[in-house]
Amino acid sequence: MRLQNSQEFDYPGCPTVYEESVKAVMTYQKKADTLSFVPKPY
Repeated sequence: MRLQNSQEFDYPGCPTVYEESVKAVMTYQKKADTLSFVPKPY
């Protein structure tokens, strides 16, 4: 978590965990977008 009114995290190592979480969410969204794509018939 970030400190209130600050961009700093409240304990060491948090930025790394946060960045990994963001990467995981972005990867999931890309995969979900790919799976939900349905080609339109001509």
